[in-house]
Amino acid sequence: MKVREVVALLGAGALLLAACGGDDDSGGADGKGDDGNSVDAAKVLGAKHAGTGDPVKIGYVYDGTTDVIDNANELAAAKAAAQYVNDYLGGIAGRPIELDVCSTDQTPSGAADCVSQMAADKVPIVLNGVTGQGPSLFPKLAEAGVPAFTPGTGDQESLFTPGIYIMGNGIVSLVAGPAKVAADAGSDRAAIVVIDVPAASGALEEAAPMFYDNVDVKVDIVTVPPDTPDMTPNIAAELSKEPGQFQVIGDSPFCAKALAGLANAGFDGQIVIIPQCIDEALLSSATNLEGAVVTSFTTSDPASEEFQLYEAVMDTYADDGVDQGGTAPSGYQAVVGFARAMAGLQGEVTTDSIKAAFAAMPPTEMPLADGITYQCDGKQVTLAPNICSTDVLRTELDAEGQPGEYTVLKGASLLDIG
Repeated sequence: MKVREVVALLGAGALLLAACGGDDDSGGADGKGDDGNSVDAAKVLGAKHAGTGDPVKIGYVYDGTTDVIDNANELAAAKAAAQYVNDYLGGIAGRPIELDVCSTDQTPSGAADCVSQMAADKVPIVLNGVTGQGPSLFPKLAEAGVPAFTPGTGDQESLFTPGIYIMGNGIVSLVAGPAKVAADAGSDRAAIVVIDVPAASGALEEAAPMFYDNVDVKVDIVTVPPDTPDMTPNIAAELSKEPGQFQVIGDSPFCAKALAGLANAGFDGQIVIIPQCIDEALLSSATNLEGAVVTSFTTSDPASEEFQLYEAVMDTYADDGVDQGGTAPSGYQAVVGFARAMAGLQGEVTTDSIKAAFAAMPPTEMPLADGITYQCDGKQVTLAPNICSTDVLRTELDAEGQPGEYTVLKGASLLDIG
């Protein structure tokens, strides 16, 4: 199978996980809500440097609030970030930004309507935090001549269509990073327990072996239907092959059952979970979280300067009661990440000048990800030129599911699968 096809399949799995993450209200590693820790907002925000003149209209598309998901906090965080950018970063090219908002309502037709709105409004770019409508949104925007910037997406066309900028590296956080974690722990075999939905399980069955083979680790894909009440038999069968690591990929209810199955089957090796696993229900039910590894491109470490900045922005500009977890960090990352990438833009803010600024940007600190840089010049990831970074963060959870120290997991060599 060609590398391009493998990455596209893997991207389909990442897309599913983005959709699964929509209602996460985690108190854990990657969606930490307001934990009561206070920051000195004025000190963290620093000196004001306000944008002046007429505002620049920038598109913002999100999935909105439906019977299935509630991404209102993503939009709240994006709006708070825009105010911070206007007050402290001088806006874009010295002018404040104004978000032109559209909701997909988590449907392809809603995404199509948003594309039409953005094209009609002649916005120079569209930002997005997280969406389950990537295939219906990003390539169609590019087709309409409107570029897009997002912290992460993975559908095939978005990975390769020019004019789409993907700040974080979902390939490393989802598969290549956990493979390296297994190798570093001395495991020569691993298993991935994945929700049996074709977009996820099919992608991993095709793609994961290439990334694990790259670090000399054999991997088995254990597909489990989402309605399976007890995963112990599935996991016990895999234990006969003596894997040193189990990774769990699915939404929170699926992860809770998988972790219970691992405990029931007596597995005492390394566990890797995705951020979308972690919510209050999981934290209250799982007994084997201590030492579990999470790979991601956001931090919720209270000592992190980037996390403190996020808290200060939310405390200053978001309404009281807005959940700072769930999808909120992605909205903040999209807006602040775009503003930082545009630091060198001067003159008129147009689609062409924005693309030129992306192409010329230096390595830039990623919001909410201390120690990781991004550079949207199309040269960071040969496999997928729209991805702007190679590294992710790694942390281990304590018994309560709270993260410990975050370290940078270097991903460039992990993506070299030939």
